[in-house]
Amino acid sequence: MIEALSVVRPLGIDLNNAHVQPDGSYRYHGVPIGMVDKLGRRAGLLLVGWAADGFPIYVDPGLRPSWRLKAARDPGGPAGKPDGTYWLNYEYVRGLGELDESNGRAGATPEFPKGTYMS
Repeated sequence: MIEALSVVRPLGIDLNNAHVQPDGSYRYHGVPIGMVDKLGRRAGLLLVGWAADGFPIYVDPGLRPSWRLKAARDPGGPAGKPDGTYWLNYEYVRGLGELDESNGRAGATPEFPKGTYMS
């Protein structure tokens, strides 16, 4: 699968890291920059939406994912160095950042002071 936010092969993603689907809905693939800027970029958590599974989606510029670009292609795959075009160009490294393999974590938020899982 092609990585939607790849700069190597742009797929028509707008300045908010989103695009319009064929059914007219608006789909995000990354941080909604315009919304974050309008609501006020600040340190800490900013609730920006809800995932289909019901979990809140937050932006926290201080958190790093635990995914990185692979140093070499997988055996049997195409030649060349991974460049971020495909999602298989990345590998999860536990502890590299603060987020888990799903790019989420558990914790307390202003909306959920007892804690929740958040993307």
